[in-house]
Amino acid sequence: MSNRAIDKNVLGDSIFVRVLGDIIAMRYQPGQRLNVDSIAEEFGVSRTPVREALLRLAATRFVEVVRNSRTQIAEWDADDIRDRLEVTGRLVRLVLVDPRLDVAALSAPMARVAPGSNCCADVQLFLDLASAIVESGVNRVAGYVLLELITPIRIFFQPEVLRAHGLDVSSSDDERHTLIDAAIDAAHRGDAAIADQHLGRYISALAGVTSPRNGVSAYPTPNTTAVEAAGLALRAVQ
Repeated sequence: MSNRAIDKNVLGDSIFVRVLGDIIAMRYQPGQRLNVDSIAEEFGVSRTPVREALLRLAATRFVEVVRNSRTQIAEWDADDIRDRLEVTGRLVRLVLVDPRLDVAALSAPMARVAPGSNCCADVQLFLDLASAIVESGVNRVAGYVLLELITPIRIFFQPEVLRAHGLDVSSSDDERHTLIDAAIDAAHRGDAAIADQHLGRYISALAGVTSPRNGVSAYPTPNTTAVEAAGLALRAVQ
C-alpha cells in the first residue's frame, strides 16, 4: 500500500474526507474490513485521528462496527446518494425561505453554469449554495446535517465516478442547468420564493437520473480513473 503521508497535525476530519473518497471511488468494497493501524501507516498519522474519522464515517453510515469491534465498509449504493441528495435539497429549500436569511448576499459570489461545463457543474454549484447556507449559521440544526451530507455528494458527482457506478446523468443536463441558473438568478434578486420553486424542480430532475443503469452491478469494480476523480473532488472539499 502506498504511503500518502499528510501533515501529522491534521485532524480526524481530513482522514474522514480521504477515506470517504476511497469508499465512494470503490477502492474499498462493502463488507471489507478497515484496519486502523494500516490506515494510520498509509497516511502517516497516529491511530487517534483514524479512530475519529471512522467514528464519523460510522455516524454517516459509510462504515459499520460489527461483532468483536470489527469495523467494515457498510452496504451502500447510488440509491443512498440519491436519498442524501433529496434530503440536502429539502434542507436547502427550508433555509432558503427563512426570513432571517439574506438570500441575495448569500448568493452574490455565485455565477451561472458556464457554457460547455461538464455534466456535474450544476451539482457543484448547488452544493456551493448548500455550503453557503451552512456558513450563514441561520439555521444551525440544518447546517449540522448539511455539513455531513455535502461532502459525499460532492465526491460522488464527478464524471468518472458516476461512470464507474454505471450512471449517466447527461440526459437532463440542459434542464438542470436552466433550473439551477434560474434559481441562482432569483436568489441574486432576493426572491427566495422563486429560487425555492426552481430548486425543487432542479432536485427532482437530478434525483430522477441518479440511479444505476439496468444490468450494472450495485458495487462495480473500482478503476484508477474513478479513484483519481474522487481525489480531485477531495482537493476541492479541502
